[in-house]
Amino acid sequence: MFLAAQWQTLDPPTLKTISMDARLPSRGKGIAPPPHPFGARWAGWLQEYVLPTGLLVLLTGMLWAAERPEYHTLFYSLVAFPAFLLLFHQRDALTALLRSPIFLGFLAFSAYVMLSIAWSDTDKSVGSMLKRPLYIALLFLAATQLALSNPLRLSNVVRLATAVASIGGLLALFLFFNSDESRLDGYRALSNPILTAHVFGFFLAITISTLIIEGVGRRPWRVFALLVFIAAILATGSRGGLAAGSAAVVTASALWPNRRGAVACAILVVGTLAIVLVAPEVITQRGLSLRPQIWEQALSEIRQRPWLGYGYDSYIMLTVPGVTERFPDTHNMLLAVLRQEGIIGLALWLGMHFAAAWSAWRYRQHPAVVVCAVALASGFTASLTEGISYLSRPKEHWFLIWIPLSLLAAACIEARRNEQAEGAEPVRRG
Repeated sequence: MFLAAQWQTLDPPTLKTISMDARLPSRGKGIAPPPHPFGARWAGWLQEYVLPTGLLVLLTGMLWAAERPEYHTLFYSLVAFPAFLLLFHQRDALTALLRSPIFLGFLAFSAYVMLSIAWSDTDKSVGSMLKRPLYIALLFLAATQLALSNPLRLSNVVRLATAVASIGGLLALFLFFNSDESRLDGYRALSNPILTAHVFGFFLAITISTLIIEGVGRRPWRVFALLVFIAAILATGSRGGLAAGSAAVVTASALWPNRRGAVACAILVVGTLAIVLVAPEVITQRGLSLRPQIWEQALSEIRQRPWLGYGYDSYIMLTVPGVTERFPDTHNMLLAVLRQEGIIGLALWLGMHFAAAWSAWRYRQHPAVVVCAVALASGFTASLTEGISYLSRPKEHWFLIWIPLSLLAAACIEARRNEQAEGAEPVRRG
């Protein structure tokens, strides 16, 4: 099954027993009080039904939600709020996260970002901006809660979300080819070709890594999904999306070396050469889209305040000589962090990603870790040519950063627990 072996090493009843025993306080002569039956019932309901539904909605909602505010509301009600409620019944997920280098890196970065509001010229309320890292923290918590309580259910959510996204991509392609649009902007909550490529790029990375790890097997729909995601990204015209897909192939092959990875790398090289020789306009038709000039202007502003930056959500409007259009975006996530948070903030940002890379390498024998790490590598690559919303409410940029990071943190926590329980038995690679 899709990602089943990596998330499910202990059966769910055993996992729940371990989690429950770990959080029961001792009383008297070491006898733990039984859990309240009502509390256990609603906590189980949240874990078994609400959180899986919420994560499925988070992963697929951009494809079918009418508007972005609706997508936000679904996340708050089905992911953030249930994860918060579960804290009152069990805290093993929070305890595990506080030992996770990835989550600790996030806490350090977000704390500094919130501090930078003090020197920012933003016109938004402080309360509104303080909620943003809280939402992301609750996403980490939700993913970890589900991974610890029922790893198989989490793997099924990711698998089902990939299938739904492939159907959504096919419908988007059908509508696109029957329209007069030159690029696939997206439909429903998606309305920008580059941001649409972020969403499909996430699922492309998931599919590539799964195929390299497990092969086609009895699930040929994975090949269909792969072709749909590639076609959708090509239709958006996003070259960053193509680069992210290439990064996914290379990362998956490096973390899980086998014959399938070698074949995938060979196909990548041959495909790239074919595009360059046969249809170079796929890459060159829009030039460099003023990226070097935009980056030069961003660096010019960064030199004026290099260490602390301009502060979180500070006003930005870049001008390029000879171009009438003005740009409220650095079109590079690293430059966005550097401009607003300074060298200190960029160091914390890179430190968080270094912690993720180290954790992925440490637990690379676990397939779930590899799949999530590949998604993160793909998102990081895509962010090098697009993005300024590094700490935001749920939106397309979450598919580049926070969704892969939260899933990777949960996968590493589950991998560490399984290694401690089973003596770090290696996983056979095919």
